Amino acid sequence: MDIDNKSNQDNLRLNTLPPRLSSQAIKEFQELYLKEYKIQISVQEADRLGMNLLRLISAIYKPIKKNEYANK
Repeated sequence: MDIDNKSNQDNLRLNTLPPRLSSQAIKEFQELYLKEYKIQISVQEADRLGMNLLRLISAIYKPIKKNEYANK
């Protein structure tokens, strides 16, 4: 795979993310954050942190094809 094609695929993956989290996702993120860090965060902070997490996962996640996994 050439670099330009890989960049295009990465951009497509990042562009498929929603502009912000749903109300339900924000609420769940707040609950998880409180449970893990014992800190209550605002709706805006939960949306910002949650979207940052989604962007990170989207940027680094690459599905592994079954035949690629079997050959390693």
